Amino acid sequence: MYGKMKEAIKYFEGTHDFKGFKASGTSSKSSVRTIYETKIEEKQEKIIIELTGNGFLYNMVRIISGTIVDVGLRKNKTRRNSRNNRRKK
Repeated sequence: MYGKMKEAIKYFEGTHDFKGFKASGTSSKSSVRTIYETKIEEKQEKIIIELTGNGFLYNMVRIISGTIVDVGLRKNKTRRNSRNNRRKK
């Protein structure tokens, strides 16, 4: 679980349009943000997620964190995996 999360969080690093990771009604003119660094660590029974960037949209970090947890719980599948799973049935 933790390994998949650690791998997935790296995809958020860099400059991206985070339109899909903001709460509805956000009034920002641009949804393009730069994430400089991502960290994820396991301490006791907790997972700590840290993001460093040039700014964040409303609820952006909360939504990214939820997505990373979903990856760890295997709730998010890539399109390719979803297609392969459909073919096997």
